[in-house]
Amino acid sequence: MWWLYRAIKPSLLACVFLFSLVSCSQKTHVNDFTFQAGDIILQALNSSQCQAIREATDNYYSHCGIVLEDKEELVVYEAVGPVRKSELKKFTMAGINGHFVVLRLLEGKAFNILSAHSYCNKELGKKYDWFFNWDDAEIYCSELVWKAYKAAGIEICAPRPLIDYNLSSANVQAVLKQRYGAKIPKEELMVAPSDLFSSPLLQIVYENKK
Repeated sequence: MWWLYRAIKPSLLACVFLFSLVSCSQKTHVNDFTFQAGDIILQALNSSQCQAIREATDNYYSHCGIVLEDKEELVVYEAVGPVRKSELKKFTMAGINGHFVVLRLLEGKAFNILSAHSYCNKELGKKYDWFFNWDDAEIYCSELVWKAYKAAGIEICAPRPLIDYNLSSANVQAVLKQRYGAKIPKEELMVAPSDLFSSPLLQIVYENKK
């Protein structure tokens, strides 16, 4: 049977190689776009809080996550409830109408991806911060992404006090009252998805239709 094995061996190796390419493609491609570790995905979720975030920031996006490698597969680290790792394709489909945009660090910027990965792994399971405090007790989505980049040596934007955002709408006022009562922490530093979107250190590398 050695002659049969010898005859099929090249075909077998070709199949194995093709399978590895397909597997890799499924792990790193969505909508024919190739993700890289360090990419930031922004999307809009359908909730009252997310609507308030959009109104307060005058921006469409209300949620984000950072793409990092986990066991030779790209996943999204996100703070939504406890910090967790989400499947790349599943995360990108979670936004309104399946829309998302991908931001990537400009070429030439030093970025320690291992430090970002170490930071996010350390944060796994941490509770969601409903009060958007800048301390490390709990954490929200854009804070996780910002601090992962900070751990990697990049400050992608400057945190802003709450008062800098647009707090005038009735929806935003209702959420603030529900969370803080009469003591709104107007000087508390925050980072919103819109701040990441506007960062001069990041560029849009992919956006699908809304």
